[in-house]
Amino acid sequence: MMKNKIFLVYLGLTLLGFVMVACTHLSGIGGVGCDNGICIEMELEEPVVIGQPAQITITVETEEAKENLWINVGQAGDVSVFQPTHEWHIDTQPDQPVVLTTTLNLTNDMEGWLGIVAIAFDPAGRYVSTDETLRIKDGIVTVNPPPERDIENKPIPEPPFPIPPDIPIKPTPWDRSLPVLPPAEIMTNCGWSSNLPVSEWAGAKVYVDIPETVPVNQDIPVTVWFEMPASQPQGTVRVKFCPSAGFSGSPPFQIVGTSQWTVTLAPGQIYKTKATVRFVQTGIHSLPLGAYSSGTRQVLNGGQLVQVVEPSISIGDAGNWVQILFEGFEGSWPGAGWSRVDASDDGYERYWDEDDYQAFAGTWAAWPANGGAHAMYPQAGDEEDDDYPRNMNTRMIFGPFDLSDAELAEVTFSLLYETENDHDYLALEISQNGTNFTELGRWSGNIGSTSWTSQLAYLDDYIGDPSVWLAWRFFSDSDTIVYDGPWVDNIDIQKYVHGDVQVTGTVTFNDIDPGNTIMPAQSLKATLYEWDLDGSSEPIETVYTNIDGYYSFSPITNWEDDGVNIGPLDLFVEWETITQTSSLREVTDLNNNIYWFQSLYNYNVADGNLSLDKNISHNDEWAPAIWIFQGVNFGWKFLDEEVIGQLQPEIGNIRVNWQHARNCIFSEFPELGCGSQYFPYFPTDGIFIAHSDTQTSLGKEWLDTTVWHESGHAYMDNIEAFVGGNDCSDHYYWYGLSRECGYTEGWADFFALVVGGDPYLFAQTYNLEDPLSSYKIPPNPDTGDMVEIWVAAALYDLYDSNPDGYDQADFTFDDIWDIMVSAPHQTFEDYWNVWKAHYAPSALGENHYAIQAIYQNTIDYNTLSLMDILDLRRFVTNFPLNDAVMLSNYVSDEESLPEQMTWDLDLSNFYTADCLAILDGAYQIDLYLFHPENFVDGGSCGRIKVIIGDGIDIIEDTFFVEVLKEESRISLPLVHEVPVNNNHNPYPAPSTPAPTPTLAPYP
Repeated sequence: MMKNKIFLVYLGLTLLGFVMVACTHLSGIGGVGCDNGICIEMELEEPVVIGQPAQITITVETEEAKENLWINVGQAGDVSVFQPTHEWHIDTQPDQPVVLTTTLNLTNDMEGWLGIVAIAFDPAGRYVSTDETLRIKDGIVTVNPPPERDIENKPIPEPPFPIPPDIPIKPTPWDRSLPVLPPAEIMTNCGWSSNLPVSEWAGAKVYVDIPETVPVNQDIPVTVWFEMPASQPQGTVRVKFCPSAGFSGSPPFQIVGTSQWTVTLAPGQIYKTKATVRFVQTGIHSLPLGAYSSGTRQVLNGGQLVQVVEPSISIGDAGNWVQILFEGFEGSWPGAGWSRVDASDDGYERYWDEDDYQAFAGTWAAWPANGGAHAMYPQAGDEEDDDYPRNMNTRMIFGPFDLSDAELAEVTFSLLYETENDHDYLALEISQNGTNFTELGRWSGNIGSTSWTSQLAYLDDYIGDPSVWLAWRFFSDSDTIVYDGPWVDNIDIQKYVHGDVQVTGTVTFNDIDPGNTIMPAQSLKATLYEWDLDGSSEPIETVYTNIDGYYSFSPITNWEDDGVNIGPLDLFVEWETITQTSSLREVTDLNNNIYWFQSLYNYNVADGNLSLDKNISHNDEWAPAIWIFQGVNFGWKFLDEEVIGQLQPEIGNIRVNWQHARNCIFSEFPELGCGSQYFPYFPTDGIFIAHSDTQTSLGKEWLDTTVWHESGHAYMDNIEAFVGGNDCSDHYYWYGLSRECGYTEGWADFFALVVGGDPYLFAQTYNLEDPLSSYKIPPNPDTGDMVEIWVAAALYDLYDSNPDGYDQADFTFDDIWDIMVSAPHQTFEDYWNVWKAHYAPSALGENHYAIQAIYQNTIDYNTLSLMDILDLRRFVTNFPLNDAVMLSNYVSDEESLPEQMTWDLDLSNFYTADCLAILDGAYQIDLYLFHPENFVDGGSCGRIKVIIGDGIDIIEDTFFVEVLKEESRISLPLVHEVPVNNNHNPYPAPSTPAPTPTLAPYP
C-alpha cells in the first residue's frame, strides 16, 4: 500500500505572530507550559491507533481572571480529525482549572513524525503552548519517542557478504556479456549455416576484453577468449566477431585485421588471441562475438557493451590490469624485448624458437631446440626429431619490463610438456639484472600427456622494480632418456597499476515547506574517509559544499596496503553541520555534538570518478539541523556581502543548539527559560532553537526569521555591542519592557527583516513598512523606543528605499552597521546620538532624513528649538538695516541643514506703508523705513511673526519693531520679542504632506 509520508508539522500556529518566538516563550513537550500567568497542560490517551479516536485532555489555569481566552489544538495537513472541536473560547477564574476534552483520530496510513500542539492566547496577544510528538512507523504510533539516532556513536557498517576480495581479480568480461540470443539468430548474425538444427552451447564461454569506455576513430587492442567446456571432448571451434548482430544499418565498429579464428581445443582448454577494433560512431554500442562447433552443432554468443566517446572527453585514469606482453608466437619471433641464450656448452647451438608442430592456439608455439645452427624440427612419427636432445641448457628471455608502478603482477602461459621426471625440466625464472636468475617454478615429468595446461606465477616480490626479466629455461641432462619436451604458448604478462579515484557529489535537502522543495545544502563540512573491515576509519581530506551543494575531493591513489587490507580503497563521505570557511558556524545538540550525515559505504571502489550524492529528506530525524544551518549561513552571507570592507572572521562565529523534542534548554527546569533564544552561557554558548519552531506547518519563513533574529543577537554580541544584564525573555512586539530590551530586540527583528528582504515579519503577520496597518495589533500598544517593533520599523525605514510619509531616507545596511560597531549602545537613543554625531559634518544633511524616518515610528528624538534671539538694531534714516535679525544664528536643530527647513514671516500685523521687512536667502530679516519723517518723534512699525519648521516640528516667535527718536535726527528701530508660541506636531503624520527633500543621494 502506498503510504503518505508526513513529518513534524503543526497547524493553527499562524497566530503565534502575536508575540516574538525568537527570544523565549515557555512550552514543554508532553508536559505543562506556563507563562504570563497562564498554564496549559495536554494529555494524550495511549495507545494511539490509526483509525481509532484517542482522547485529548487540555487543562488551562490562570493566576488572574481572564476573559475570552482562546484555546486551540491542532496539527498539519489532512492526516487527522479532531472531534467534536479543536478550539474553545473560555473565561477563567484565579487558580481554577478549566478542563477541555476532544478526540484525535489519525485518518491516513502514514509514516514519519507528527506534532500535536495546544495553545492558549489571551486578548493581548500573549500565549503559552505545549505539544506532543508522535512517531508513526510501520503503522505503529509512539508518543514522545526517544531519539532514533545516537549522535555521539556513529554506526559501524556491516561488511558486505560475501566480503569482496582485497586483491582485485582480473576482469572476467563474460560477467558483463550481452544478452543470450537464440541459436538460429546467432548463426544468422555470424553468417554460419547448418543443414541440421543447432543448439545452445552450455558450459562454453566466449568473451572479449575491452575497456568500458573508448575513444571514437582510434584503433583499440582487444583480447578474444574462448573456454572449452571441461566435459566436452576435443573438437574444432570457430570464433568470430559478428558485426551484423542487432544493427539495422552499418555496424558502429570495424575489425582491423583478423576477425575470425578456427582452433582445435581439448576439454577445458582456453583459447586466447588478440584483435584490433575501431569504433566509428559515438554512443553505447555492443561488440558481439559468436562461437560455433560444427561437430556438435552447438553455438553461443558473447561480447560487451562499450561506451564510445569523443577523444576530447576524459576517459579517466582508471587503474586495472595492464598487459605488458602477450606472445602467441604467430608472427615473426623473436620480437622486441626477446633474447635467447644457449648455455649448454655441448658443442651444439640450439635454442628456443617457434614451431608449428604443436600449438595451444593458432598454429605456432615455442620449443627449446628449434633455433640455432643445430636446430631440430620435430615431425610427427619421427622418433629422433620428435624429442628434445640431451645436454640442453637454453633460455628464452623477455625484458626488461617495468614494475615500478605496479601493485600486483603475474604471468600466465599455456604449457604442454613431457620430460624425464626429475632430470629434465622447464623452469620459469626471474631476474633484476638480466644475468642472475631466480627460479619461480619448475615442471618435469608428465609422461604420456597430450593436454595443454594453464600455468600461473605471481611476480609480487618484484613490485616496484623498474627493470625485470623473465626467462623460460629448459634443461636436459646427459641421459639418453628424452621425450617431446616443453611447448610454451600464449605468454601473458600483466601488472595491476592502481589508478586514481576522485570523489565528488552534491548534497541536497527537502526544505521545511510541505512542498518538499529540494534545495542545495551549502557550506556543509564534507570529510572523505577510508574505511577498513575492522570498523576503523581514517579521514583523508575535508572540503565544504558550495552554493550548489557540490563538493569535490582531490584525486587520490586508489590503493591501500597496510598489512591487513590490500587492494582498492573502501570509501565513504560524512557531512557535518559545521563550516569554517571564514568564521565558525555550527549546529549541535545540547551536548555540543555536531549533527552528521553519511553516504553509503563503498567497498573496493573503481578508479575514476566516484559520485556520492545525498538528499536529506523531511523524514530524517535530524532534518531541522540542516534547515537551521542553512538559515545561519544565509544570514552570515548577507552580512558579509553588505558590509563594506572585510569583516573579522570572529564576528561570524555562531553556535546554534537544536535537539529533537526539546523546547527548553534545561528540560528539568522550564522556569529557567524555554523557547528559541540567544543564551551565550552554558550549555548553549549561543543560540537555542526550540523544536516547536521547526514544525512544517509554521513554514520556512517562520523558522528562517527565528534563526536570523537570534543571529542578530549573536552578531551584536560578537562586536561587543550586546546589551547584557537585561532580562528580555518576556518581550513582545507591541509592549515595552525597557529601553534596553526595545533596542536589542528591535535590532534583532530588523536584522531578520533585511536578511529575508521582506518588511513582513513572521509569515506576513506584521508589515514593518506600516506597522499600524498590520492585521494583528493588540489593544493599546505602547509607543517609543521601549517597544521593539518601533525600533525595528525605524531601522527598516532608514534602510529601505521606499519613500512613505516621513520616511524619505535611503541608507545602506553598511551605514547602519557602521554605527552599530562604533561603540556599545545601551538604548536606541544611544545609537541615534552616535549616528547623529557621525553624520553631523556632512553637507548632505543625512540626519534630516534619518530623524524623520525614526519619528514616523513613534520615536521622537527631534531637537528643533528657538532661543531668545533679539536685541536692538539701529540704522540711519533713509538707509536700510540689513540683517537686522539673523535668524540662522538663533535656531537650534542638530539634524537639519537650514536649506532643509522652512522659513516664513507673518506680516499681517506689520505696517507696510512706512516699514518693510524682507527675509533674504541667508535666512536673515532686512528692515527698511520708507518715510523717516513720520518717525521724527519715534514710532512703531508693528509686529512680525517668524515661523520655522524642520518637517517634524514648527516653532514660532513674534516681536515688535519700533523706531526711537534721537537728537541727531537719526531714527533707530527697536526690536522687542514677544512670548514664543511653539507648535509641536503630534504623531503619526503632519497635517500637510512632509517636504520632499531634493539633495542627492536622498531623493
